[in-house]
Amino acid sequence: MKTELNQFPEFQKAICSNELVYLLGTGISSALTNQKFGWWKWIVDGIHCLKDPKLAAELEKALEEDSSTDNMIKVIGDVLKAAKADGVYDAWMKESFEKYSVVNLALAETLKKLLLTQDVFVTTNYDRLLEQATGLMSLSYAEPEQAFSMLDHKVSKSVLHIHGIYDSAKGLDNIIADEQQYEAICNDKGAQFIQNILSTRTLIFVGCGKTTEDANIAQFIRFAKEWLNMERPYYFLHNSKQEFDGMPDNIKLIPYGDDHEDLPAFLEDIAQLRIRSKIESNSLVERTLYNARTSDAYGLSEYHFSKEYLKFCGRKTELGQLKRFAEDDKSFSWWAVTGQGGSGKSRLAYELMRHIETSYFAFFINSNATDAHVKSFTPFNDTFVIVDYIKGNESQIAQIIMGLEEKFRDTWYRLRILFLERDNQLLTGSWYQQLENNLTHGFRRCFKDAEYNRIIAFNSHRFIYLDDLDDEAVVELIGNICEKRGLPVDRYRDEQLKNEYEQKFEQLKFRPLFLQMYVEAWIDNGCIQVDYRNYQDLLNRVLSKEQERILTAVDHDMATCGALIRLMIRAGIQGELPVSDLPVMYHEDWEMVKKHSKLYSLPGVQRTEYLTSLLGEAGQAIEPEAAVIKPLYPDIIKEAMFLYYVDEDELEATGAELWENCPEAFMTFLSRLLVDFADHEGIRRYIRTVTADYKNVYALETRFSLLQNEVVRADDDARELRQIIQDEYLFWREMPADTDEYALIRLMGLNYSAIKLIGWSDVEGMTALRLIAEAEGKDSLATYKIDYLLEQAHYFTERTSAKFSEQVIEMVSPIIENLPDGKTKNLFWMRMEREHILNLLQERKMDAAWLEYEKVKNQTVFSDEQYVEQYAYVCYSCTERCFSMLDIEYIRDYAYELQDLAEAYGEQKEHIAFNDTVHHYYL
Repeated sequence: MKTELNQFPEFQKAICSNELVYLLGTGISSALTNQKFGWWKWIVDGIHCLKDPKLAAELEKALEEDSSTDNMIKVIGDVLKAAKADGVYDAWMKESFEKYSVVNLALAETLKKLLLTQDVFVTTNYDRLLEQATGLMSLSYAEPEQAFSMLDHKVSKSVLHIHGIYDSAKGLDNIIADEQQYEAICNDKGAQFIQNILSTRTLIFVGCGKTTEDANIAQFIRFAKEWLNMERPYYFLHNSKQEFDGMPDNIKLIPYGDDHEDLPAFLEDIAQLRIRSKIESNSLVERTLYNARTSDAYGLSEYHFSKEYLKFCGRKTELGQLKRFAEDDKSFSWWAVTGQGGSGKSRLAYELMRHIETSYFAFFINSNATDAHVKSFTPFNDTFVIVDYIKGNESQIAQIIMGLEEKFRDTWYRLRILFLERDNQLLTGSWYQQLENNLTHGFRRCFKDAEYNRIIAFNSHRFIYLDDLDDEAVVELIGNICEKRGLPVDRYRDEQLKNEYEQKFEQLKFRPLFLQMYVEAWIDNGCIQVDYRNYQDLLNRVLSKEQERILTAVDHDMATCGALIRLMIRAGIQGELPVSDLPVMYHEDWEMVKKHSKLYSLPGVQRTEYLTSLLGEAGQAIEPEAAVIKPLYPDIIKEAMFLYYVDEDELEATGAELWENCPEAFMTFLSRLLVDFADHEGIRRYIRTVTADYKNVYALETRFSLLQNEVVRADDDARELRQIIQDEYLFWREMPADTDEYALIRLMGLNYSAIKLIGWSDVEGMTALRLIAEAEGKDSLATYKIDYLLEQAHYFTERTSAKFSEQVIEMVSPIIENLPDGKTKNLFWMRMEREHILNLLQERKMDAAWLEYEKVKNQTVFSDEQYVEQYAYVCYSCTERCFSMLDIEYIRDYAYELQDLAEAYGEQKEHIAFNDTVHHYYL
């Protein structure tokens, strides 16, 4: 029976607080392979390989008569000498140390967790099974400089073999086994790094038997006692049935259980305690692979990615791309995965965490984290941070990113940041642009350089966009759902369901979340086709089913059911809701839930588990005021709950509480809701009503979504859509702008309006752009105005609308001219000139275009990478435009400029996105 860690408080404290070294003996090799390993067996196997029967018999007798460590070392010396003379040495060593593979995968996973906090694995074993189990590299006593470097920088990249390694593939054999070798190592440099380890870290012996069974361990303890003067406490894990003689006083014996089979589970307890103390105590961390799971998935929590209710299907290409992103050598790098709600972004990121867990400490960031939480975070490993949703929280995320980069800057650890967002359109005002604008000017360049897979010269992003699952993945997912619900394997049925779903939900297509809902509805309907008009109907069905589950859990007490639902809706908006900080209007609901729990005591395991999944931490601690209500539902389901249970006439009261107590969270929530439920007229009316007086700044920012995320569908009425745009344009045009904050919000509203109006070829779009150019405000607004106008000039230029592009250039040119002299002004001017040159080329004014191009070239500071990038972008653009007009002479001129750039900046090819294939194609 496994021993509980809490029986050893001193050992627990060391696990939580100290830097650790695990010294692993032959017992760990046995546990990993389910084969017997040990010095005695190794020596006997060697004796049986010898060609001289008489010598073999004498050595075996000597071993049986005296099994002491000293005698085993004497005998092995004779065996090694004879085996090499007989030519059987390599065969014996390969059989002993290279024949077996790791089969205990659970133990291998536990060992990986022990490494997560950069603790060190030291072994006296000669085999490389630990490397096979963990993915680590190897170092031996013969490589003291590399070992010192690893320890000094607190990175655990290799297993340290303090008595050598046998590796026939690499021709490596520097094992320490006989008496002469042990004497030599006492004067070897390798002993010095052993001393360094022991003098700075806490040592835990694992899988070391009785020590007398493992001569290497016995010799090490003797060496450490005589040579290293160990005084600090160390810990020796052992079977409780074992007895020990001659163990130094400072080595504390820790029984892990009654049987050898208890060791892996005891190590898992150590790993979990270590992880919790190092990681989950930090408020920056929301979710890791190591979060304790206190309940099974029930009801809507089945749809949450962390429950892994269904097997991961498809997305092989995207997963491969993300793994390459993780493997990149850059010290700081970031990327993004985008896609509609329910497309599986979070589940893909969670799956990635499993694939990189030996390389990175990976976690989802706490949605309520602040830069203060970053300050308390100490890097201890390569770290992979997943940020789920930025929109509406760009300012805080920007502070967190800058804080994390600063934390990692002077370490040897890599930092990866992965953003998950719905929006893949990165126009001015998008989550990306807002995030960038909230970075300090000094850090912005670092952030741009750190973007993974970006074409810098074209200033274009190549984020992953999760489109429909491929056909095979859809069929596989349907099969997984059916299997989970107890149906037999039936490929034909799965393909038929796929076809039915595709015909019914043409707009929705194959987003995993909604496909799962549909198949489950089909199963619940007796495996008969279900009739749902849209995804809102699907969501309403699962919400109705959830309500029945809640009613059952609370013994059909409607009042308590309503209270629970209101609390969950409120917690879903904010992410989590501490009971100690409940708004007044929810006190009565919480008291009702507590009262019900006392009356009925939540009988039955399933009911308790289900309420736990409903209320998060509060389900486990309904009494304490420290409880936190945190339902694990996908965001789109939280949004659907809000729409399903909050009537339009209740919105005003509910909204008033939310704007008062969590305005930023409510703004973010509504913005996502308007993306996912763009046709919900009740919410659109509410946003218009609450912003009518222009006083609620957060609501005004939410209103952007009425334009920014509008999706035109085949059955939409064009006149109604154009009227929406006209109404929004009028709203923003009439908005007072008596402060800088309001002036910026108005600019953004006008910009979104202009984008939509121009998209509909409405001449009012140009009027909106003029209003932007003429808007009053402090100089700080100028860069926003320039960005908005240049983006529209670029839009016209790319669509060969030179006339309109030139009109916008006329608007923006004086604003740029009025900027203070310096780099920012020059780069804006170069961007504007790029559009102007292309417009001239489009109008076949080749000579005028070349003169403008020469001005840009003369303005370029070739010692500054940003100037070079922008100049390269102009070269590319001109070459492409000339190629489209088949103007060979000018193609050559611009292409040779590119060639000169490449030769002058050969080391920066990736920075200016110079592509030899494209270049030669043009030439």
